[in-house]
Amino acid sequence: FEILASNDKTFAEGTYKVIATQNGKAPNELNHYQFNDTEKYKYVMVRKLSASDFALSRVWIATRDAKPFVKHQRCNGIVIENNIAQRIGVDASRSIGLIVSQGENFRIKHNEFIDIGYSGTSIGYGWHLSEMNCYNMDVGYNYVYDTCQTMHDGGGMYTLGAQPNSHYYNNYIERANLGLQGYYTDNGTRYETIENKP
Repeated sequence: FEILASNDKTFAEGTYKVIATQNGKAPNELNHYQFNDTEKYKYVMVRKLSASDFALSRVWIATRDAKPFVKHQRCNGIVIENNIAQRIGVDASRSIGLIVSQGENFRIKHNEFIDIGYSGTSIGYGWHLSEMNCYNMDVGYNYVYDTCQTMHDGGGMYTLGAQPNSHYYNNYIERANLGLQGYYTDNGTRYETIENKP
């Protein structure tokens, strides 16, 4: 894989710099890639260099002109489109295809979640009526198939807690197996619209 930095969110050819290139498997579970440049960048991309399996658990980005600190902040404006998550949770049965516990203005569209041990997607967090952790979630045209193979307290698409102005539409869910239903709206789920479910 390679790590790119750019001020163009489309990463058009000629608009980015390569921070690092990793050929083959990363040597350690936690890897550090240093990039020395005086220019400031708004966007970072991690992309595969070949058609092969790829997993990334988390990314930390720090800059030298600001003191590093830990800040709890809701993710905002994330686009997750045209991906396939397949054969997840074979060894770790509580694994989920996609988890968003705190976020706003997400766009999750045209993805496939196939052959998953637990729920295909899990969006939202908090069992109490006062908790609101997700806002403006745009979730459509996803294909969710063969989920909840090892766990029953889930569904093809699982939501939890209040999600004001969120919209779930045209998602195709089949074979939730042990799951309670295709869409599982757990405790406190409200302020979201679910429509055009086949």
